[in-house]
Amino acid sequence: MNYASLFLVVLLVGCGSCTDEPTPEEDQLGNQLLGHWTLTEATRNGQPTESLQGLFFEFEEPNSLTTNISGAPATVTYKYEEGTISHTLNGIEEDFAVKTLTDSVLVLTTKMRSYPFVFSFERTQQPAPEEGHGEEI
Repeated sequence: MNYASLFLVVLLVGCGSCTDEPTPEEDQLGNQLLGHWTLTEATRNGQPTESLQGLFFEFEEPNSLTTNISGAPATVTYKYEEGTISHTLNGIEEDFAVKTLTDSVLVLTTKMRSYPFVFSFERTQQPAPEEGHGEEI
């Protein structure tokens, strides 16, 4: 066997072990996201905002997210990787950094229309009413 063949075998075996599978920690956190989360507090550009009152996120398997962040409830596919929740809604990709995730509290940060937002949620048993969350962002 020449060096080129040996290199090819090593490359194929090495790449075969490379996966995009989540780490056990990411898997656990991803499972911890599952459920219904209702907004308790939001800030825009460091100032409290009530325009998002009634906002909710509901995470279900497999990677299904229902939210009313655009005003009306919509269900999209989400991805959770390296502490970030990503989804596309109405052609707009949104990324939310997970700052806190416990069994009862979820804190996300994001940037929308050049403004930094912080969303604080609590896990709730009952879904929020299916209506808009107030004025547009």
